[in-house]
Amino acid sequence: MTADDRRGSVYRRAGQGPYVDLAAPGVEVWTAASVKEARPKTGTSFATPFVTAAIASLLAANPDLTAEEVTTRRAASARDLGEAGRDPVFGNGVIQIARSCRANIG
Repeated sequence: MTADDRRGSVYRRAGQGPYVDLAAPGVEVWTAASVKEARPKTGTSFATPFVTAAIASLLAANPDLTAEEVTTRRAASARDLGEAGRDPVFGNGVIQIARSCRANIG
């Protein structure tokens, strides 16, 4: 997994390579902080909850999916960034959590 910003650019310190499956917001993400209650933070660690939430939403609606099916569906619903198709910078693209949530309502 990697992190991108609001413009769809990869986080400058994010790792790149064939192991990257998805991108998610990870630059200046508004987060809870012990010192000032909340503030923006940056890093791939702040992108991880977006992917976790998308997977949880998918599994809530489809609890019998296998890990492979979850991976395939998340990849298929991602918005492609960078080179066309899967690439070592963004993987399959940026996760589309709003689309995932709407699809699982009702």
